Amino acid sequence: MKDSIPISAKQLEISERVSFEIDENLIIFHFQRKQRYKRQREIISIAKRALKPAFKQHEITKEEYKKIMKKVVTKVCIHI
Repeated sequence: MKDSIPISAKQLEISERVSFEIDENLIIFHFQRKQRYKRQREIISIAKRALKPAFKQHEITKEEYKKIMKKVVTKVCIHI
C-alpha cells in the first residue's frame, strides 16, 4: 500500500504524466482500430460489387465466393 502513495510532488507529477501518456496511446490505438475496420468494410463492399455479377450468373459457387472474399480482404488489408 505504501508503494502506491507518492513521496513527493515531483513523483506525483511523473506518475500523472505517465498516466496521461498511457491514456493518449489508448485513444490513438482505438482510433487506428476504427480506421482499419472502416477500410476493411469498404474493401468488402468493393469486392462484393465486383463478384456479384459472376455469382448471380452462376459462374462461381457460394463456396468459391466466400473463399475469394476471404483472400481479397486478407491480402488487401495486410498491404494497407
